[in-house]
Amino acid sequence: MRTDLNRGNIKSYYNKEVIDLLRKYKIKATLFMTGMWTDVYPAESRELANDPLFEIENHSYSHLSFSQKKCFNLKAIARKEMLNDLKKSQAAILKNTGKKPNYFRFPGGCYDNFSLSTVNEFGLTPVQWDVSSGDAYLKEGEKINNHDNNKNNINNHDNNKKDRKSTRLNSSH
Repeated sequence: MRTDLNRGNIKSYYNKEVIDLLRKYKIKATLFMTGMWTDVYPAESRELANDPLFEIENHSYSHLSFSQKKCFNLKAIARKEMLNDLKKSQAAILKNTGKKPNYFRFPGGCYDNFSLSTVNEFGLTPVQWDVSSGDAYLKEGEKINNHDNNKNNINNHDNNKKDRKSTRLNSSH
């Protein structure tokens, strides 16, 4: 993430347009942030955390897969590093938002028994989405619209590769 930003490969990982729409329509959302995202965007992290529409939760520090099996194109974190990643992420999110996460969403949604036990033992409650928008597989510029009246957890991403933005949302209406 930082490398792509520093090299100019990606303009921003902050999708202000999505946040503006959520605010405009007063849609409550749980934002699962990586600790690294909060370190790169501390002011935005604090602003989002102070907005009563948003709940801030943990999505790891550096978005590595917590499963030893193939998980999309994510590199796997070593088992011995999982606890450190959780601690680092929790500390960064608390420092940058003032909020202590209680929930954890696995990067890529991939986990195994070891990672599930590690997250539980760390004191976080794992959360998985129950509706996938399928947007993580879209090509550049393709869009997907979700409308859900069933209070499902919907996993959405912004897939404009040239101006990659990464606000990961599980939204409940």
